[in-house]
Amino acid sequence: MKMGITIVHFPHRSVCENIKFFAEYGFDAIGFDGPQFYDDVKDSTTGKVLAETIEKCGVAATVHHMIPKPDDKAACERFYDEMKTMKQWQEEYGLMDILSFDVWIEDRSRVTEMMQYAIDTFAGTGTKIAFEDFPLNTCERMQSGLNFSDESGILMDFGHTNVRLSAIGPNPANCFLENKGEGAPLMPGDNSVEAFRMAFLKKPLPVFELHLHNNNGIDDQHDFIENGTADFRGIAKMLKEVGFKGIASFEAGPALHGKTGGEADKATIESLKNWKKWLSED
Repeated sequence: MKMGITIVHFPHRSVCENIKFFAEYGFDAIGFDGPQFYDDVKDSTTGKVLAETIEKCGVAATVHHMIPKPDDKAACERFYDEMKTMKQWQEEYGLMDILSFDVWIEDRSRVTEMMQYAIDTFAGTGTKIAFEDFPLNTCERMQSGLNFSDESGILMDFGHTNVRLSAIGPNPANCFLENKGEGAPLMPGDNSVEAFRMAFLKKPLPVFELHLHNNNGIDDQHDFIENGTADFRGIAKMLKEVGFKGIASFEAGPALHGKTGGEADKATIESLKNWKKWLSED
């Protein structure tokens, strides 16, 4: 398992400075914001500098993007250009391990064309395509009509998982509970480590990347792994037991919790120390 960090939450340093900083402290994967990454790689000079920095620091690179609203024609046109540009960078440098997407549009049937385009565009390039929390179960996969390749899978957000597992009673937004219990908690309101295990193992596609952040089980707070109702100490042990070989990326938002600059760095490095300690425990 590689340990990653989403650097968009650390604006007090440049992108390349963030890569060097977090690599020095023991992170072996860096998560980039999609639009920012596109802005860097569309210019051949900055794209080369970015590639050289990633390679020199020896880190894996993941990019987290978003499928745009289908009614936003400008954003949709830009999306196709972004995919072509990122593919060109990948073909030249081969350093983008995972390209993932938020797919938050309720009517997913309207965005499947763009999702399929991403899958097809990066086929054979060495970049895995992952959709965040989609498909959550076999029913979603079958209904999507997408032709998933061997290089397409899931980015599973454990902060979101905690909210879903903690839900009590019927919840239309809770896909774990909708599909006849597939991937559901042991009982409504169960966010135990065993419930996380079940949700993880029931995914209909491979999980390539995890986003790690904690919350109160109600709101998507993007807090540090130590602060919330999800037992990340137990989750670390569970992931080791199931043999997860992908990238686990911290996605806490330090500024949301009053931490910026050096305070954000200190809290993040402390979380990394805790996570590594938990992984080493029997």
